[in-house]
Amino acid sequence: MSIDYKTSNLPPPVYNRAKELWGVDFDKGTVFTYGDTIHSKSPLSADLLAHELVHVRQQTLIGRDEWWMKYFADPQFRLDQETEAYRAQYKWFVNNLTAREGVAKMLVWLASLLSGEMYGKLITRSEAIKLISK
Repeated sequence: MSIDYKTSNLPPPVYNRAKELWGVDFDKGTVFTYGDTIHSKSPLSADLLAHELVHVRQQTLIGRDEWWMKYFADPQFRLDQETEAYRAQYKWFVNNLTAREGVAKMLVWLASLLSGEMYGKLITRSEAIKLISK
């Protein structure tokens, strides 16, 4: 299934709120999806595109503004949405890396991101590994 999307190298309208809540920095590489537009300072890797396309689909289904309101307000919603996206990103690695060690390293890296400050430290890295690799 193909997902239509656009790209922008400018921060999205929700950037200031996200920066206020979690200290993210668009200029240092934080990527955002806002509706059907992926906002990034630099070109996306294929694995990150897989992640962000999940958010495009999620926001299309729920509605962009409702999705962002829930994302900011509801930690469980945020975790659920990001878990789905990180699973897609991990699946990309599973399908495209030949070295098992490389896939394992990517899983730990993705789990570190999901369990980190960018999302409010919602879970431990061990819990994130289990969620992503399901």
